[in-house]
Amino acid sequence: MPQALFTKSAAAASGASILASLSQAPPPPPPNPSLSVDVHHWGLSDSTKRLITQTITDVATFSKRERFLARIEAAAKELGMRIAEYEEYMRTPEGVAEQNAAIDRERAQTAYAQATEITMADAPWDGRLK
Repeated sequence: MPQALFTKSAAAASGASILASLSQAPPPPPPNPSLSVDVHHWGLSDSTKRLITQTITDVATFSKRERFLARIEAAAKELGMRIAEYEEYMRTPEGVAEQNAAIDRERAQTAYAQATEITMADAPWDGRLK
């Protein structure tokens, strides 16, 4: 085995291509996944297997418009789930504390803006228009 490695490295060092120095056995063919085989290994009920197979078949026959609409619908459902998760988080003690801190920051910013705001009547006239 070490001699085979040395032979391969010597061949590569002598200018032979790296591909020639590797094993000449062809690479194995890529796996050809079959949905029916995979579904049977998932341990699902027959009705679930039929539903999955039918859904994949239906999606394959969708028009471009139907695919876009299906993607929009899926995104809307995902957004609804994320909003529900956020609302649930906001009911936790950590979420309530974060919301209170945000309200305090907003109030402080508003108070600062009001304290530093100058009206046109209060502004000194410097003889220039800005």
